[in-house]
Amino acid sequence: MPDKTQRVASGVYCLMENAMNDSSRDPIITEDEVRALNFTPEDILEIEKVILSSVHVTRRKVAMVVECLLAR
Repeated sequence: MPDKTQRVASGVYCLMENAMNDSSRDPIITEDEVRALNFTPEDILEIEKVILSSVHVTRRKVAMVVECLLAR
């Protein structure tokens, strides 16, 4: 059965399914790593479009939280 535990990775709440080993609690990406990417507003719109188009309807709220945090 997939692990559907909500975990916090640098302020990003996400449903984890095979993204992390069950014994690991390390973030997938840190806030500093996200900041270092220097996303432009256009990048964020593209990320939002890709995430929302590929995420199952029941997970869209999670995808929108990720997108909002990237925009910070």
